[in-house]
Amino acid sequence: MAYSPLGHGFLTGTIRSAADLPRLDDSDFRKNNPRFAGKNFERNLRIADEVQAVADQTGATPAPGRSRLAAGQG
Repeated sequence: MAYSPLGHGFLTGTIRSAADLPRLDDSDFRKNNPRFAGKNFERNLRIADEVQAVADQTGATPAPGRSRLAAGQG
């Protein structure tokens, strides 16, 4: 079961811009993770937005939809 995208904050909406990163605790791995830097960050946000759009169309939240996709049921 995929859990990292939820925990990383992309699908939960916790991290929506680079301005959100300074709020994180200094020990938070996201501050130094390449996923949260430059073009990678922009790409990951676009993917999260696409997942959100599908969730909105189906009346769900991104978390269950992502879980179903990871389980091969979506």
